[in-house]
Amino acid sequence: GSVVGWVAGGGPTPPGVQRGVRQARTACQLRPDYIAAHFNSAFLQIALEDPAAISTFERTVDLLNCEFLRPEQLRGPYFPRRYDHPFVTELERVWADHAPGSDAWVSARRDLLLWRSLEQLSDLAPQTGDMRRSANFARRAVALRPGIGTTRFRLGIALHALKEWSEA
Repeated sequence: GSVVGWVAGGGPTPPGVQRGVRQARTACQLRPDYIAAHFNSAFLQIALEDPAAISTFERTVDLLNCEFLRPEQLRGPYFPRRYDHPFVTELERVWADHAPGSDAWVSARRDLLLWRSLEQLSDLAPQTGDMRRSANFARRAVALRPGIGTTRFRLGIALHALKEWSEA
């Protein structure tokens, strides 16, 4: 609908966005372990320039690091569905390479969502003036998806800001 399209493409805030934010918040409250709801809620918060996006992504990372994840915690649509970002390609790869709901699917989906959440935290950390934290998030994201150039670029930017030239 219009909310998903807006999150993907930006532009003026459509009337349904606030309703979408409320629905995402309600989903998180009703099912506190539903990772897809937290992930999507954080992206809506980013789009609205809500600083709470940082804590929502941190909660998402905490949930993804739980020892026992269930497939239903990871199912659901994810946005933004931007086709100019490697997330969509990687998401499709998980679906193609693993039987939905299998242990391998849960592990691959977990790593994918963790990578994307860490990328976002790396992007958001400079807003708090903490480039060290940005570099740490980016470093963890690179470990999960070392072949993705945009992830390595994030790490390079953070290291450059820290004047860590040799690693950058």
